[in-house]
Amino acid sequence: MKIFEKNNILIARFSSIGDVVLTTPLLRAIKEQLPHAKITYITTKPMACLLDANPFIDNLFVFEKSDPKEKINILKNEILRANNSQKYSVAIDLQNNLRSKLLLNGLYKKKISCNKYRLYKLSLVHLKLLIRTPKHVVDRYFETLAPLNVVNKNYNTEIFLQNSDAPNRNSDKLVIGIAHGAQHFTKQWIAEHFAELMKLISSHFDAQFYLFGNKNETENASQITNLFSQNVHNFTGKLPLSETIQKISECDYFISNDTGLMHIAAALQKPVVAIFGSTVPEFGFSPYGVPHKIAQVSLNCRPCTHIGRRNCPKTHFNCMRNITPQQVFSDFQDLISDVSKDK
Repeated sequence: MKIFEKNNILIARFSSIGDVVLTTPLLRAIKEQLPHAKITYITTKPMACLLDANPFIDNLFVFEKSDPKEKINILKNEILRANNSQKYSVAIDLQNNLRSKLLLNGLYKKKISCNKYRLYKLSLVHLKLLIRTPKHVVDRYFETLAPLNVVNKNYNTEIFLQNSDAPNRNSDKLVIGIAHGAQHFTKQWIAEHFAELMKLISSHFDAQFYLFGNKNETENASQITNLFSQNVHNFTGKLPLSETIQKISECDYFISNDTGLMHIAAALQKPVVAIFGSTVPEFGFSPYGVPHKIAQVSLNCRPCTHIGRRNCPKTHFNCMRNITPQQVFSDFQDLISDVSKDK
């Protein structure tokens, strides 16, 4: 295997939240195993808060996907100037699409790109067949680093907070984060189920709940709080991502759909109950490096997608409807028991 020069490394991953968070073990690994290497990272502006306090990144460059070609060319010149106007030793393309190819063009001597395992995903969605042993996305990213001789030594995902102070806790109650939304409908557990789950937890634990989501998920949050509002702090649509990260750092546990906030919670070392509907953990996006439980049901129509859908193709939506609040509560109890044993 040809070994690449490793002095200046350019990494590209533009979206989405979870995918960017899952690149963070590579940053620590590169710096520990190639201590003389400098890392320059390119991402989109909305993702910057996931990386801007990371001590393993020497230069962080951001852009908007709507930026015109002229602005992208200016950015590329700035990226080159950060490397003394020289091409980078190697570019690591973890996005591996047309946009990343165009942006990286002319910036590197050698390039390595991640394998997106498209055939594997298509076989799982359309044939329900596992044609190879499932691998977590983090491990697939590390496969990309093989030419650099950088390996995964059980590194975790991580997010470094801008505010390094201890989380602000105003109560001794158990703080449970709830990520009730998702970009795609088929990845969203039922609002009524979330409310019933919170009732179950409150009947057994002295708990308060933080609801998280974006501005498109405020109606969903309202449905939940109309059914259960006891000790609920609804942050849905009220915080930028940077402040959402800070609030998640205050949580003791996290209950989430298969979404980016789940990966943020894991990167902040919060034990997670992850709820999977139309997608499955075999795609490689389960919570990484933390105690976790997966809530799901077995159906012959799962998975129907690897990213989510606007509606259920079978119309019954049983992948989420059939995950009961009692099932998730049982997973939550088991998670607490597991964490207590490890202490």
